[in-house]
Amino acid sequence: MIQNYTLATFLNEVKLRLNEASNDGLWSTSELTTYINHAQMRVVMDSRILEADTSVTIAAYRAFYNLPSDMLTPLWIYGPSIWGTLRLFPSFLLSLDRQYGGMYQWEKDTANQSQGFVPISYNQAIFWPPPSTQTNVTLHYVPEPTPLVNNTDTTALPLVAQKAMIPFAAYLAMLKSDMQKAMSFKAEYKQRMVSVLELTRHQNKDRPTVLVPARGFDRSMANPSIRAYRNSRRYYG
Repeated sequence: MIQNYTLATFLNEVKLRLNEASNDGLWSTSELTTYINHAQMRVVMDSRILEADTSVTIAAYRAFYNLPSDMLTPLWIYGPSIWGTLRLFPSFLLSLDRQYGGMYQWEKDTANQSQGFVPISYNQAIFWPPPSTQTNVTLHYVPEPTPLVNNTDTTALPLVAQKAMIPFAAYLAMLKSDMQKAMSFKAEYKQRMVSVLELTRHQNKDRPTVLVPARGFDRSMANPSIRAYRNSRRYYG
């Protein structure tokens, strides 16, 4: 019984799906390796199984910060105790522009404890308002998976998620040959992902390594647009 797929195992499984188990034909081994790595990236994006924490040093009166080079998707930030141990979720600039009925110039706000976390590119984010004191926060994010290069390379995904990689890689490969078969592989992938999400959502590896104290949850911290709507109703409704 396979406990962990290697690149060689993935190649064999995908070739079986494509009816090219013995020799390279329409698809070369290097091409299928590329599809397998694309499939690994897609599974990580759809499931968010792989998670990591990193510390970010916050400087006083500085709003722009670099994000980890291996970050795929930011999930949230744990604020320090001087920020009230807030959990900041990614937002977007339009949410800040909508605050107070669109009449609030957030970019001119004075430094204080940050209440907004806005990724503005793949490697940069804005903390709003700019922090007034130097501190450290913890970024919880989905990292990019390590590409499979050698035949003995394995992935960090659990087995149920590894099996979902096979139909998606076959789907990508079959797109250049038979669209109908490709769609059947994609449908299988979607079915398998339902099982992946059900079986992995309660695993310990999905839990953050840094726990914040139990406290009431304010939905406005998860989505600044909610806070913007509430404030606009309060002052301008």
